[in-house]
Amino acid sequence: MAVGCTVEEDPVPADSASQEEPSPTDEPADDLAVLAAPTCDLGAPPEETDPDVAALPVEFEVQGDVAIMTGYIGADFVHRMCDLAAENPEVAEVEMLDVPGSSTPGNESLEGGQVLRAQGLDTFMPSDGQVESGGVDVFLAGVERVVANGGCLGVHATEIDFGDGPVSAADLPRDDPEHEPYLEYFEELGIPTDFYWFTLEAAPPDGIHYLTPEEMVRYEVVTGAAPSQGCPLPDEL
Repeated sequence: MAVGCTVEEDPVPADSASQEEPSPTDEPADDLAVLAAPTCDLGAPPEETDPDVAALPVEFEVQGDVAIMTGYIGADFVHRMCDLAAENPEVAEVEMLDVPGSSTPGNESLEGGQVLRAQGLDTFMPSDGQVESGGVDVFLAGVERVVANGGCLGVHATEIDFGDGPVSAADLPRDDPEHEPYLEYFEELGIPTDFYWFTLEAAPPDGIHYLTPEEMVRYEVVTGAAPSQGCPLPDEL
């Protein structure tokens, strides 16, 4: 599963390319900074069928080199991420302010996260930020990931509908193929897969658990120091 964007740049003349040696600073900081990414030529975006998502879809407000992200992750999220990358090459960080998750049954949050990582972007959670469910998957895609004091990252078990009613992913055996997209995504990003299993047990699909600063460090949700103050909101279990 690999989705991403490639941004075309002006070709370098052959004579100058042969005379210049690449600087070590031109290389990615580590192997996980950028994922291999095919083109973002995805065709027309799919129609959103969820009324909640359609009423409050993901939007990006670009301020300098920061894109402030708000809204629900919907069926067209990959298209929106690709548009952000193509239209705003100066953006270096996505500030996730209010992202209540995803109401779609697909893997849009994972695929959009791949686009974000492929562009080498960082993610930031401000002190008044609240990101839940699939929004956390997107936050994890940042090369550098920072949560300010009081920022709220909420996780819960994924809900899956096989046609005869919804089932919590926590109730599926660990070798069930439904887990594979998430495990592969976490491995691609360099996030411990233990974090995925933790989220399934942290809260049921209709509940939420806000990560403590200690959990953010333990599961490498943040790349630096944890916030000294955790989320002020209570869990809903």
